[in-house]
Amino acid sequence: MQAERYEIRTLQDFARIPSDRLEACLRDFQYAIELHKLAYGSEAANVEVISLDWADDGNHSVTALDAEGKPFLELRVEDSEVANG
Repeated sequence: MQAERYEIRTLQDFARIPSDRLEACLRDFQYAIELHKLAYGSEAANVEVISLDWADDGNHSVTALDAEGKPFLELRVEDSEVANG
């Protein structure tokens, strides 16, 4: 089964996320913000983020794409209970 995907461009877009999945979405959104800060450092607040494409797939990894849409930085996050099997 393919994961449901959501494009987040505005705060209203979060209302489309099922209530029982909103916490997971917000956690992944936080990871995306931290990745953005890591990638752009002190200039992060000046680099516009157009949208977040969230897949409800249980994978908390976030990949930053360059201006050509190519990945240049990936952050992998594993829950301890998942990592410890």
